[in-house]
Amino acid sequence: MICLNSKGIYLLESLKNLRATTLKDLKKMTCNNKKCACRNANDDLIEEIEEYNIGLGQEVIMLEPRKSFDSCVVGYDISGRVIYCRNKIIKAFMKDGMTKDEAVEYYEYNTLGTFQGMSFDRNPPIFLNK
Repeated sequence: MICLNSKGIYLLESLKNLRATTLKDLKKMTCNNKKCACRNANDDLIEEIEEYNIGLGQEVIMLEPRKSFDSCVVGYDISGRVIYCRNKIIKAFMKDGMTKDEAVEYYEYNTLGTFQGMSFDRNPPIFLNK
């Protein structure tokens, strides 16, 4: 079974003669160039987190938009919770035009505030002051 995304047709054409056992294998076969526009530095880590959580039978909560915040992921814990770097999140907000003070305030109020009090059975992310 092949799952299609927005680039599904192109993906099918490029994969019609390939055989692979995992999504990771498919990505390696179709995108070996590390500077490829379809991959970023954290793609392998994000994929590992998603597969780990699938194995646990649970969803993983990640910050949106993923395009901005996937690069802020630094790992995950044994329960599958995503670990984000606080400084990278603040830099991502600054890339979007905020000053450092605005980014810190936005992070503390909106990002941390969103997950404050969320029960651990919902698998909230972890934020490191790194």
